[in-house]
Amino acid sequence: MSENDKEPDYQALAEKWLNGTITPDEEVIFNEWYKKSQDDPIRIPTSFVSSEEALKQRMLKKIRLAKKERLSGRLIWYKYTAVAATLLVLISLFLFYPVNERELNVRNITPPRSEPNTQIKPGSNKAILSLADGSQIEFDNSADDSLAKQGNAMIVKANGKLIYQIGDKTKEENLTNTITTPKGGQYHIVLSDGTSVWLNAASALKFPVSFTSNERIVELKGEAYFEVAKNKQQPFKVQVNGMEVAVLGTHFNVKAYDDEKQMKTTLLEGSVKLKLRNSEILMLSGQQAITTDKDHFDVMNDVDLEQVLAWKNGLFEFNDNIRDIMRQISRWYDVDIVYAGNVTEKAFGGAIARNKNISEVLNLLELTGSIHFTVEGKKITVMPYEK
Repeated sequence: MSENDKEPDYQALAEKWLNGTITPDEEVIFNEWYKKSQDDPIRIPTSFVSSEEALKQRMLKKIRLAKKERLSGRLIWYKYTAVAATLLVLISLFLFYPVNERELNVRNITPPRSEPNTQIKPGSNKAILSLADGSQIEFDNSADDSLAKQGNAMIVKANGKLIYQIGDKTKEENLTNTITTPKGGQYHIVLSDGTSVWLNAASALKFPVSFTSNERIVELKGEAYFEVAKNKQQPFKVQVNGMEVAVLGTHFNVKAYDDEKQMKTTLLEGSVKLKLRNSEILMLSGQQAITTDKDHFDVMNDVDLEQVLAWKNGLFEFNDNIRDIMRQISRWYDVDIVYAGNVTEKAFGGAIARNKNISEVLNLLELTGSIHFTVEGKKITVMPYEK
């Protein structure tokens, strides 16, 4: 085989493209290869970053790691190359795409048709704290402050989170507080034992001001991520919709919204015991337990932990059908969702930062060519995309 007949080194071309050192002739070759790869379903990585330069470096790292795998016989590096090219073509760093369908050619896509002036803003840090006497305190991103005193605990708002600081333990009282995030709200709270809880939108946590019994019991509605302070003498238990999560000290996420059929508990570190009426299981790190009915769990081992925690890390990350996606959008933007026509049930994958206005999210979803949106006030209508 002559030098001219050799297959181009797309790995080298990809790195040149990302580094900005590719020549015009090389770019033509690379683009031709990239177009041919579009029939391959590509999973957009979850490791998004805030700047294009940082993204380039992360993509380069993934490509180089994949190159090592290629040398051991696993020809997968080209998927990362195509992902990097796709991401950097877009002005934003994110893309939605229909899973298991032909990939979107973003260079030739027609502009989305949703209203460009839709400026429904994203959610933010805000919540309502209900005290033991029935009074309520609303708080958001305002200045740090001491908000109230409950029994032997001082409630302090500092650095974007609510902190319960215990004083004299001889004055402990059995007082209960509840923190509630509305649609379009989220919040981080540190309980009196040092446990950190991040509440997603439309969620609530009921908890004792001081943990005075031999168990630390809280009640959850909605979704929250827990980093439980270790205490062998006081197991920590989360009660949610008839299910109980029991731990000593660990990191886990519980998703249990009333408008979703399943509850999902995902363990990131340590171990937890789940109880649901007649079922009881022990979960290990990296597993996810999904309720299949009122009495049973399915345990998944191959779980995308970054996708589970995307909400906590400021991202929407989807691999879901449009109805599941729109439920998340509804909670975060505090909008109502209605459907018209035969809307696709196929899954969409991709990610976008949660600090974007809703128009940017809807526009990117429309780029799949499968769905279209109209916006009237705070009502979003989802319908099939008509060419």
